[in-house]
Amino acid sequence: MLRKFENDKVIHSDIEVLDRTGKVYYRLENWETRRFPQPPRFLRLRIDPRETYISTPWKEPLAAMNGRRLACCRVEGLSQEFLESSHSVWLKTLAYLVLSRRERAVWDNLQLLPKQRYDWLLARSAAKDAVRMLIHERFGEQLCAADVEILTDASGRLVVEGAWKQRLGVNPVIALANSGIAGAVAALDAAELAGVDMDIRAGAA
Repeated sequence: MLRKFENDKVIHSDIEVLDRTGKVYYRLENWETRRFPQPPRFLRLRIDPRETYISTPWKEPLAAMNGRRLACCRVEGLSQEFLESSHSVWLKTLAYLVLSRRERAVWDNLQLLPKQRYDWLLARSAAKDAVRMLIHERFGEQLCAADVEILTDASGRLVVEGAWKQRLGVNPVIALANSGIAGAVAALDAAELAGVDMDIRAGAA
């Protein structure tokens, strides 16, 4: 095998596979191998989606709301450039890690610009993590992001669904950031979310 190093991310190779007698069985010429440095949190999500949050706590929007049981998260360090590299393979990977089957059907049929698809997915990732954090804090149960479904009701408002809702006796509500940040806030009771504004909106799809 002959290798040609283009840079620290790309290697071109000529590869020969031999049979038992040493005769060339098949040959690959100019085979390209790409190296994809991944954000640590994204890599951990791929390895352990149940225990990993792709977003981080976002405290500033809730600074004046002491006493309420809220969770606020935002996604950082996942650039659109990274997720859309190599034919959007990492954007698709994230979608299949965090979305349920019904959500993936919605995702696959979204008629949006690339930036809008990116924003759509990251905002929902943040909302799912906010709900997961509340469930874990209150019940000690660790949900996967895909266990938390975010769907749209007949009025166009986002609703949280999941088989765990009835079992735990909760009905979480969410609001998505509307300030150019992939963020969201969640509560286990609608009353806790009342009055939350500050560039946060109870988002439509």
